[in-house]
Amino acid sequence: MTTLTPIVRALMISWAALWVLGFLLEAVLKVQAMVWLGFSPSLLFGGELLSLVGLVSYPFLHQPSIPPWHLLFNCLLFFYLAPEVERMNPGRRFVKLLAIAALAGAAAMSLLHLLSGKFPGPVYGGSGLVTCVFAYMAAIYPGLRVSLLVISVRLLPLFLVLTSFDLLRLIADLAGAPGSVSSEVHLAGAVVGWTAAGGWQRFPLIAGLRQRRAQRRDEQKQQNAARDEQELDRILAKISREGIGSLSPAERKFLEQRSKR
Repeated sequence: MTTLTPIVRALMISWAALWVLGFLLEAVLKVQAMVWLGFSPSLLFGGELLSLVGLVSYPFLHQPSIPPWHLLFNCLLFFYLAPEVERMNPGRRFVKLLAIAALAGAAAMSLLHLLSGKFPGPVYGGSGLVTCVFAYMAAIYPGLRVSLLVISVRLLPLFLVLTSFDLLRLIADLAGAPGSVSSEVHLAGAVVGWTAAGGWQRFPLIAGLRQRRAQRRDEQKQQNAARDEQELDRILAKISREGIGSLSPAERKFLEQRSKR
């Protein structure tokens, strides 16, 4: 049975408590309390300094104006995956990981807003934190089995499938078919978690690509060095036959560059 760790427990309690508070304020008392608490790139770049509050608060809030399925799904995944990540990164290290994931989500949304004019915000919710721990666990325990109703799937394939959906959703957003899911925040959180766990090195496909690129660079350097040696031999032979005054400007420049190595 999963045992909640201190920071995971505190974060899940804050998610639930703030959703209930927001629901009471907005749905019952009709007080618009969420305006400045979500992160809005359009407000930030419009000079609204109060929008900086949302940069800190948005991962703790889920919109009370919609049914709580978003909150429940985040809590379910966080409950199963985050405690192990916190045990591997206790205390401040776990807080730092989640903070970087949240800031990365805001940065990704801001960059896309600047480049495309879309993604004005606001964005709410801890989905970027969830995808961060999801990616971390998928990188560390790729073969871990997760039960989904009547089927059991491995964690890494499940992570790749869900991340692919987010990527397709982002492409659709950029193409002018905006949805209600902040896929850019999900993807940014996933990149942070995957990187923190060393996923680029652990995942064979990525590691193989990196190794092949390194091999190609080494081969190119060796080929360039061999060509340089051949050119040097040719120029020295020319000097021996015709004297240094016979060198062209390009040949002189080549010798000068070689002498500086």
